[in-house]
Amino acid sequence: MRGDGRWTAAAIVAAVWMAGVASAATIDVSSANLAPGASAEITVSLLGGGATIIGTQNRLDFTRQAFIAPKVGGNPDCAVEPSINKPATGFRYLPLGCDPNADCTSVRVFVLSIVDLDPIPDGPLYTCRVAAAADAAEATYPLANSELRAAGPGGSVVDVSGSPGAVTVAIVQLPTARLIIGQAGGMAGNARVFDVSLELLDDAPGVAGVQLDIGFYPETQIPPTLGGGPACEVNPALDKADSSFVYLPSGCMAGVNCSGVRAIVLSLTNTDAIVDGSQLFACALALGLDADPGVYPLVATNPLASAPDGDEVLVLASDGAVEVTERLPACAGDCDGNRAVSISELLLGVNIVIGSADISACPAFDTAGDGDVTVSEMIQAVNAALGGCPTIA
Repeated sequence: MRGDGRWTAAAIVAAVWMAGVASAATIDVSSANLAPGASAEITVSLLGGGATIIGTQNRLDFTRQAFIAPKVGGNPDCAVEPSINKPATGFRYLPLGCDPNADCTSVRVFVLSIVDLDPIPDGPLYTCRVAAAADAAEATYPLANSELRAAGPGGSVVDVSGSPGAVTVAIVQLPTARLIIGQAGGMAGNARVFDVSLELLDDAPGVAGVQLDIGFYPETQIPPTLGGGPACEVNPALDKADSSFVYLPSGCMAGVNCSGVRAIVLSLTNTDAIVDGSQLFACALALGLDADPGVYPLVATNPLASAPDGDEVLVLASDGAVEVTERLPACAGDCDGNRAVSISELLLGVNIVIGSADISACPAFDTAGDGDVTVSEMIQAVNAALGGCPTIA
C-alpha cells in the first residue's frame, strides 16, 4: 500500500480487525438498470445492527460488460458520502496495475478517517458510477460484494455480512404514441361527454389498435346504456368495428360499485394505422346530483398499443378531468332526489305542515334549512311539481 496517509491508515484499520468480534452489521450494494453504453450511480450502504462502526472495507467485483467506470485520470469514479465525514476513504482498482478501460475487474474500498472517529450512521457509505459496455448484451450482470470488514472503537472487529448488487442491461424502447383523455365540465346533475385521442410521437411506426383503462369517481361516472354497457362509442371514421367497452372491476354493477371502464379500439379485418390526432372514442359522463364543485380526475392506466404489423408499440397516456362547477339548485319537495316532485310527495309535505308527519320524512321541503316547513315552501314545491325542478344547463 502507498505511504500517502490514506492507505497507511487503511492498513492500520485492516490490521486491528484481528481483534474480538462485536454484533452483526451489513454492507449492501444497490442495483442499476442501463441501456448499452449508458451509465448510472449505485449506492453502497451500511446497516450497523446496533454496533458502533467507525470504518468499513469491502470489494466490488464486476464484469467488463458492466463495470465501475473510471474518472479522468484513471481512478474509480466513486465518492464517499460527505455527511459521514470520512475523508481518508480510498478506492483502488484491482488487480494492481490494471487498465480501468480494459481489464480491471474489482474495486477495493476502505471507508475511514484518521482524525474523525465518530460512528458511521446507518445509510449510504459511498457511491460509484457503473457503466455498460456499448456492445453489452441484454442481461443482468453481478456486482459481487466481498472482503467485508467493519471496525469499531479501538479497532474492535464488528461481524459484518452484506448483499451484492447487479447491473441490468436492456435496450430502452422509447414511447412513440400517447393516448390523451379530454376534459369536460358542468353543473352537478348534468350530462357531459369527453373524448380520447391519439398523438403520435417522433418516429412512431403507426398505431392500428389501442387499449386503455379509465378510472372515474362516484360523483362523475360513465353511465350505462340500455344494454348495460358503458355509454362509450368508437369514432366511426376509424372503421374499427371490433372495438369494445366494459366496466371495471369485472363483474361490478354500473352506478353501484364500478370505478372504471376498459376501452379497446381495434378491428380484426382493418389493420390500417390510425391518423395522428384522431379521436379514438367518446364517453358520456353523468355528473352526480350531490357532487361538490371541484375537479375530478379521469385516470388513465394500462395503456397498450399495437402497430399495423402486430408489433407492440410503447404508448403513454395522459389523465383527463371533469370539473363540476356548482351544485344544482335545491328542489323543494323532491323527497327521493330524482329532480321531480310527485303528488305523493306534495301530500307528504301537507302532512308535515299540519304536524301529521315529521320533517325528517322529507327534509327537501325545508328549503330555508330552519327545521320547519312553511306555506311559502309548500308553494315552492307545488311550482316544482307543475313546472319541474330548477336547473341550469
